[in-house]
Amino acid sequence: MPTSLEKPRAEMDLRPKVAELEALVSELRGQNEILRKENGILSSRLAEFESGLKTKPGREGIFASESLLQTPERSEDAAQQVKRVLGLKCLSENPVSDIPSTESKLPKVKGKRNKKRNAMEKSMSHYCSRHVALKVMYLGTGYQGFASQAGSPNTVETELFAALHRTRMITGTAAEAKYTRCGRTDKGVSAVGQVVALYLRSKIQPRRQENIVSTGDAEEELNSKSSISAQGVPEGEDGSFTKNSGFVMDLSCIDHSGDRVAMARASRKEEEQFARTASDEDEYDYVGILNRALPEDIRVLGWCPVPPGFNARFSCMYREYKYFFIDDGLNIDVMKFACKQFEGEHDFTNFCKMDAANVHNYMRTITHFDIIPSNEKWGGKSVWIMNVKGTAFLWHQVRCMAAVLFMVGAGHEKPTIVEELLDVKKIVRKPQYIMASETPLLLFHCGYQGLSFRCHPDAVKRLRLHLESLLQTSIVNSSLLLQGLLELPSPVYCAAKKPTQPGDSQSRKGLHVPMLKRPTEPTYEERRRMLGGSQPESI
Repeated sequence: MPTSLEKPRAEMDLRPKVAELEALVSELRGQNEILRKENGILSSRLAEFESGLKTKPGREGIFASESLLQTPERSEDAAQQVKRVLGLKCLSENPVSDIPSTESKLPKVKGKRNKKRNAMEKSMSHYCSRHVALKVMYLGTGYQGFASQAGSPNTVETELFAALHRTRMITGTAAEAKYTRCGRTDKGVSAVGQVVALYLRSKIQPRRQENIVSTGDAEEELNSKSSISAQGVPEGEDGSFTKNSGFVMDLSCIDHSGDRVAMARASRKEEEQFARTASDEDEYDYVGILNRALPEDIRVLGWCPVPPGFNARFSCMYREYKYFFIDDGLNIDVMKFACKQFEGEHDFTNFCKMDAANVHNYMRTITHFDIIPSNEKWGGKSVWIMNVKGTAFLWHQVRCMAAVLFMVGAGHEKPTIVEELLDVKKIVRKPQYIMASETPLLLFHCGYQGLSFRCHPDAVKRLRLHLESLLQTSIVNSSLLLQGLLELPSPVYCAAKKPTQPGDSQSRKGLHVPMLKRPTEPTYEERRRMLGGSQPESI
């Protein structure tokens, strides 16, 4: 008999299989809908042919008889296709998880890979696709960052695409799915509001999409730009639902060189229009399907239909980050005063990790920066949150700003140091200092004008139970660590020496080197010369 430790492990091993079976059920429903429509067409043709045989027994009747002989073959092909989905052949020749891709970690499958791939593509060709935005949450402590990396397969994006392939939401690569992401969080950084966009399998037909989206003035505008062919495939560039084999959208034609906020605002009407195209009952439960195939520390929180020109990065109006920290004797009021100096448009060269090879403009706009208390406490100490919102951020910008604020709060630096470092004409070279830790950093929200993320009630219930389970585990682990602290021997202090508090700035000031007296890093121009390139004219 399996032991109590083996049972949870067995249940975890069954999760991918359950996801595969659910994907098969979803695919069968789609196939059933297609066969039902084909059956209606064949029944109509049969009635016409029978009428023709009775009235015209000549040449037309012969052709009608030949056409009737062809219809059983078509029905037999459809039946064989259903058998491939449900029968034993499906389990041996067309496994769900066999989608070769360099961007996903998928289990190896025995057999003829090309034959399986062709069978998969043939099966998926019956489905339509739609442009969808997904809201993703993840705990970043166990990953090497969000974006896929050539040298490290352990990323959130890699796991996300593995789940997309395993559930047959996509069949090709990220480029073929027109994939875009809002941002790239670094190693150890978590998120509850990351947004990605790509084309996913849909069970809503293109003709239905035209009826749903085209309302009022928008209907006249869409009808003037696109048309529906006899097969129901959009021929223009407006449809968000399209046959997999007949739609290609080139994002390179979109000009992203202008003001990103202005571009995001320009798409508001179209985003709002697509956000209300269909109800939850009309579409796949993307949240529930993907979450059953994802690791426990990655979850999809919602989805929303988006227009073809939507880009998760360039359609975003602002990003909001939260940085959590414990008040360990810090001067919060002084930190609040200093953080307000970040607001507005500034050159953040001295508050980032410079990437001179790819980034040539270090002007960024912070729309809001504040330090607020949270409801959590630990050991009599309050947990505080740095809440920063901006249109875009540089590499490690939030962690660099947090590091300087911690120096200010500890009394090592004056609050005016922020203003001085923002003046790049006065301080040309960035002083060397250690960034704040990545673990407390959270990508909280990505702001769009017209998006309204939705989630099926059953998926919401499962998400709540899952997150509550993770939270309970975290609380128990914290209690275990607290017990360890309580078991430590009592500290012995020298009678002649006054004990210092953990946050006492005087106890640490001797170890601190003033910011303006530290070694500095190379300037942007010096880095460009080391790279062998000249300074771009756009700076």
